Amino acid sequence: MNAESQYLEILRDILENGVKKDDRTGVGTLSLYGKSIRHSYEGAFPLLTTKKMFTRGIIEELLWFLKGTEDASYLVEKNVHIWDQWMTDDKKLPHTYGVKWRNFDGVDQIARLIDEVKTNPLSRRHVVSAWDPSHVNDAALTWCHVMFQLFAIPNEYLPEEKRTDTKGRIGMTVYQRSADFF
Repeated sequence: MNAESQYLEILRDILENGVKKDDRTGVGTLSLYGKSIRHSYEGAFPLLTTKKMFTRGIIEELLWFLKGTEDASYLVEKNVHIWDQWMTDDKKLPHTYGVKWRNFDGVDQIARLIDEVKTNPLSRRHVVSAWDPSHVNDAALTWCHVMFQLFAIPNEYLPEEKRTDTKGRIGMTVYQRSADFF
């Protein structure tokens, strides 16, 4: 089943089985726990087509995360306003994903991840975490996509028919504690 079909199935499941809950926004939610989507990036990027996607904004936001800064001027300059309601008057977004990815207590997790995949691809420690209990209450927005883990498989460990023209394959698991599916 492709990513789009899985997404639609989860929406149906939320509508049929979701538990009504109050939340910090006052809007409320229909909640289900532990849903997952599995997909391959081979041949296509699984961008959803059944809902409007702000693709440029998604890309700019990820590039901003990789900069590792609390300064949201980059987003403002790129006309991306998805973080505006959490931004301080001086265009800061404290303790956001990129800050945690690039400087979590002095550790650049992205640089370390890249280095480790290159030098120790079989490690099971290819993990990047944004969850920081010491800043849950003062983060611009508490982290939804909490962590991701890469699973590298060098070509020599793959069956002949699954080998690639690169050095191997990489799988990724993303754990997200909260998602606005609709």
